Amino acid sequence: CDVAQIIRETVPLVGGGRSVRIDIHTEPGLSAARADASRIGQVLQNLVINGIQAMKGGGRMEIIARNAVISQGDAKLAPGRYVEVIVRDRGPGMSPELASRLFGESVTTKASGNGVGLISCKRIIDEHGGDIRVSSLLGTGTEFTFFLPSTHQAPANAKSCGPNSLI
Repeated sequence: CDVAQIIRETVPLVGGGRSVRIDIHTEPGLSAARADASRIGQVLQNLVINGIQAMKGGGRMEIIARNAVISQGDAKLAPGRYVEVIVRDRGPGMSPELASRLFGESVTTKASGNGVGLISCKRIIDEHGGDIRVSSLLGTGTEFTFFLPSTHQAPANAKSCGPNSLI
């Protein structure tokens, strides 16, 4: 799938009309990913909405998509080529203790939240053979990074983006 296209289609749907400016940066020559476009769209929706909600007074978000190579020694990912997506907000950030629990249990800081959004994101990314990580600094913001296996080809040459395209 064309991850840049998924970003271009998803972000305006969830970020439009908000007081948060969202900058999108996609690397020229970004490889296609072995992924179900609708499920990766769900991950992006969740991360963008969470970031917008964290920046109650407005602000700026960045979404970056680039090619990445994971070499020997990564704790979760096999060596190889990946598409890396970063969703960075300039919200209040979170404590290291809270960040360490995000993907393992239902955690929410919202009165009406149920805390399963990030667990769902992790499950989707894991099912695609990727990984999702969080980095946060109180008073500065939060950055979610996820990796999807690359097909090593340009998106125009990629096959179907549906669930049957997974290899």
